This record gives sequence, structure tokens and C-alpha cells, in this order.
Amino acid sequence: MYDTLEEEAGPQFLEDRGLEVEYLDELPDDHPEYFGALWHALTGIVDRDEQAFEDGIAQFLEWHDDNVDFENKTSADDLVCLPVLTLVVLARRDGMDVSVDSPYVPDCVDDLV
Repeated sequence: MYDTLEEEAGPQFLEDRGLEVEYLDELPDDHPEYFGALWHALTGIVDRDEQAFEDGIAQFLEWHDDNVDFENKTSADDLVCLPVLTLVVLARRDGMDVSVDSPYVPDCVDDLV
């Protein structure tokens, strides 16, 4: 049905399952990379696969670095990669021993769980 992971994790995948995708218009044209990273990280949490989780996090951080306008810094998303922060907290709550070393993830994430 879908030829690539990016297509499988993209908007058509969500629409086919009846999920709301109104906010997708706000994402840059390369949103398949965003959802691919999310898919990898969530799969890592579900399967308790730290390598898959770390791969997804690395993809997210790369997407964040490539797509955020750091010069204007108009929102929290410009300073912190909120999806990665959230995924790390979820993984730790699920008992995974993961950490992220990135300027886009505050050090205080270690104290959140």
C-alpha cells in the first residue's frame, strides 16, 4: 500500500485511519521526515528497543535543526524540541534508560521522571 516508511507514517496513513490531520498544513513540506522520526521513536518505546528510539530521536533532532527559525525565536519550539522532550519522558516513564545530549533538550529532562 505504501512504498516507504515516510509514506506509511505520513498524512495519508493518518487520513486512512480516520484521524484528524488539520494541523498538518502548518508543517513544512518535509513533514514525512517528522512523522518518520515519530514512528521510529514510538516504535522504540512500544517494542522497548532503545536503538530504534535513539534513531527516531536523532531524526527528530536533525529535522528540528533543519526546520526551526532560530534567528527569530518566536516560540518555545524555537528553543526546545518539544516532541523529543515529550518522547524522552514517555520512554523513561515506561522504564527505558534513555538520555539525549542536545542543545534542543534541556538538561532538566533528567529530573522530570
